[in-house]
Amino acid sequence: MRRKLMWFAVSKIPGMDFRYLDRMIRNIGDIDAIFSMRKAELQRATEALQIPERIRESLLIIREFDYCSEYEELFQQGIQFVTREESGYPIRLKQLTTAPYYLY
Repeated sequence: MRRKLMWFAVSKIPGMDFRYLDRMIRNIGDIDAIFSMRKAELQRATEALQIPERIRESLLIIREFDYCSEYEELFQQGIQFVTREESGYPIRLKQLTTAPYYLY
């Protein structure tokens, strides 16, 4: 569940699209690596990857919040959040090279 909440937190960043997220995943590592980096280290890495400043700032901020209650509220409303890592992710969509990392 921890990884899913990390993906959910990233999904809340305005302007975070596939290009930026994919660039970070390919160069930094998986979602765990992004969330476990020290702030200064993440700042340098995202600057080097030319991630826009507003997204970099949001990425640093979201790591400090607990999204459990917001995720639960989504679930209570019948809205599913699925990551590429999960079996519920559409198989045909997963086969695309630009498949989203998560879906609502």
